[in-house]
Amino acid sequence: DTPEADIQLRLLMTPAYMVAYVIGILLLGVLSGWLPALFASRYAPIEVVRGAFRQYNKMWFNKIFIVFQSVLSFVLIALAIVMEVQMWHMVNRPTHLQTKDLFVIGAPYPPRAYLPIVEELRSLPCVEEVGIGQGYPGKINYSFGIPDMEDDSKSEIQMVTVLCDSTYFQMLGFEVVEDFGHPKANSLWLGEHVLVESGVSDTSTSFLNRIAAYFSTYYHLNVDYIGGVVHDFPVKTAACDDGNYNLNGGVFVFDIEKMGYGVGLLVKTTGDHAEAERQIMDHYNRWMEKKEVVGIDVKCGYVDDLMLEQLEPAKRTVRLLEIFMG
Repeated sequence: DTPEADIQLRLLMTPAYMVAYVIGILLLGVLSGWLPALFASRYAPIEVVRGAFRQYNKMWFNKIFIVFQSVLSFVLIALAIVMEVQMWHMVNRPTHLQTKDLFVIGAPYPPRAYLPIVEELRSLPCVEEVGIGQGYPGKINYSFGIPDMEDDSKSEIQMVTVLCDSTYFQMLGFEVVEDFGHPKANSLWLGEHVLVESGVSDTSTSFLNRIAAYFSTYYHLNVDYIGGVVHDFPVKTAACDDGNYNLNGGVFVFDIEKMGYGVGLLVKTTGDHAEAERQIMDHYNRWMEKKEVVGIDVKCGYVDDLMLEQLEPAKRTVRLLEIFMG
């Protein structure tokens, strides 16, 4: 990915802005000359000679500066506290998912290619379970358009979805709000917000047929059921404010052996994270060498660490502002 600047500064030189700059300069020049002249005209020259003007002027300016400094200090302190509280909320926002001790490997291979390495990883003493899929809190790349079921005139709702097998689904620990009682394989689980906005229910056969036709045509996969409803979970980083779009989450649970879409691995580990990561990546890299796969950037790490990494640009911006306030 191409790195982006955290803060972009630019000077706009359009005609409208040039006029605004000129007006601002003239206004500032007039005020800087008129206000001192107006202030000085209130006193007689003899008072200046006697020093009365200097004493009064000093007292008056002292009061003004004390009030100004106090107000400015309170404002800056309040802003710093607000930003720190907001950052705390971003770091600790509820995901309604289980992310502890979950290590993700985000290489874009078809699921069938992973089957040998999955069995190898499961044999490691530091590994409890391995799932196949793509997407974790704040980092989900696949989206799907859902037409409104009750009003065809409404624009479609864009649902951002996790694609995974049943093991991956259980490892992430989605909070099930309602289970419609269907088999988990080849099912779609809707977030609460999507369910309300789209008007979809367990009996929405028209919607299910459209979904099934789409995946059957493009991915040769079956979507047989709307499995149920899960608690809304974040689909983008906490630093990204897209309103309701950040709530539109869903989960497709497929028979992963038949799936051709490029996905990654999710590994549940025990013990020390650094040692577990070393063992996992040693096996994974040896497996890649056997397959003679080169030149593919593999994004890996613990989910909790990756979510914090997503907030680094926002943290740097907050720290920069706090240095200025200090």
